[in-house]
Parts: sequence; structure tokens; C-alpha cells
Amino acid sequence: MQPPSPQVDAEFAQFLQALPAEWEAMMREQGAFTYAGKIPTPTELLRAIFLYCGPDQSLREVAGTLTLRAERITDQAVWKRLQRCTPFLTALVKQMLLLEELPALPEHLRFLACDGTTLECPGATGTDYRLHLVIHLRNLSFQEGQISDTKKGESLKNYRLQAGDVMVADRGYCSYSGILDSVCDRGAEVIVRWNHQLPLYEPQEKSRAIDFCAALKSQQPGTIESLPVVLKYAETRKKKDKRELYGYLHVYRMTAKEAKEAHKRVSRTPQKKQRKLSEKTLFLRQFV
Repeated sequence: MQPPSPQVDAEFAQFLQALPAEWEAMMREQGAFTYAGKIPTPTELLRAIFLYCGPDQSLREVAGTLTLRAERITDQAVWKRLQRCTPFLTALVKQMLLLEELPALPEHLRFLACDGTTLECPGATGTDYRLHLVIHLRNLSFQEGQISDTKKGESLKNYRLQAGDVMVADRGYCSYSGILDSVCDRGAEVIVRWNHQLPLYEPQEKSRAIDFCAALKSQQPGTIESLPVVLKYAETRKKKDKRELYGYLHVYRMTAKEAKEAHKRVSRTPQKKQRKLSEKTLFLRQFV
């Protein structure tokens, strides 16, 4: 078992600094940490939570890290301790996001978030299943869960959306078909992080794709701008689908410090594979 990398330790230190000062007392009050045992301190239990939910380590990897730091612990024991942390994490998120201070939402809207993750059986050398989840962002309760084989990827089509639902999703769910089906066929709304490799079109000239580099070139660092856009399939596509949506692309341009950190993160994988990023990719990595 290799010790955790300095990068993971640094990220955990940053995570710890971002928490409210009373997080340890909250952990005890919510029953997450009631005794020491093989996880001797609240900080080490928080480390286990971070490793499992942040770098996405397996239970066995988390157990190995904790074993190197203190005494031997099994992955089953780690799982039992993590299961007791749900009330603590719920209370922590509500406090940090100030959910109770948010204005009342319209009764007909239900804000949801979806994501998928892979599951491996004990002793497996690869992925066995994929877990698809939907959470209600207002009360942090699970709304839907599915287990599938690995052939079923992340898609908005996986979920039972309906009118009044507002689904918030990451870039893995950014696809024409999933968004068009959710909005046009089911009456839901979608907020998704956009993949710049998929074209969006000018509202006034729907045959012309927006040049993201040209449109964002003059935007100042640290600012947010909103561009009206049209989402539709290209007219040259063989299978004709005339559905189209009008919406907005909300763009944040990072500050110089944020852009530098983002560049470091983005460059790691291409450097390992000895590939060079294009000027367009480097430029657009300054934006969210």
C-alpha cells in the first residue's frame, strides 16, 4: 500500500480550512463520532469521508490509508463508520450553503441534481455496475436511484423527469438528445455545464455556430456574462431532428490566479501522454 500523495494531503488541508470552526462539535452532536476505536479522532474520520467522496478512493484504499496512519482497519469497518456520517454531512451542507436562508422557491418547481458512479465487487479487476442517482437540492433527499451494467452511460434520459423539474447536471450529461428529450418531450428544464466541443447557434442566424473564442475574448477576468443561444442539431446531420431550444450560456471568466491553477490541473493528463493542448483549449479553460 502506497502512502497518499502530497497532492491529496494538500487538498485535504484546503478542505479542512474551508469548514466552519464548529464542524467537530457538529460531528459529535450528529452521532458521526461517538467513540475513538480504530479511527481515533474526528479529523481522521473526516479524512476517511474526504478520501471516499473526494479523490473517489475505494473502501479498501481508504482502509489502507488509515492503516498506514494509525492501526489496521478493514474496509467493512470503514463502511460502518461512514454510514453513520449521513446526518452530519447533511447538517454540514445545509449550514455551509445557507439553505435555510434561501428565498422560497415556486411551489411548482423541483430542483434536482444527478450524477453517476461506478461500482466494483470485492476482488474485481474492473467495473461491474454503474449507479445513477438523483438528489433533491432543497432538502438533500434522494429522489431516484438505479443500478445498471457498465454499458448504460450517464444521460438525462435515464431519469423520470416531468414538468416542473429543474435538473442540474455536470458536463457528462451535456448532449443534444438528453437535453432535447428532457425539455421538449417531458417538459422539464435543464441547467448543465456545457461542453465547448458541442456547437451552440446564434439566435438571429440559427445556421451559424457561435465562435466561443471570439465571443468571449473581450470578457474581463472575474466577471460573468450571459449569451443568448439556440441548441439544435446541425443542418448537415443525416437524421433530421428539427427540435430546437432557446436558452442562455452563462460564462464565468476566471481570475489570473484561478486560471493558473486550472491550467495546472488540465495539463497533467496531456503531459503524461505527451500530448500538446491546442490554443483554443488552453484559452477556453479560463472559462466555466
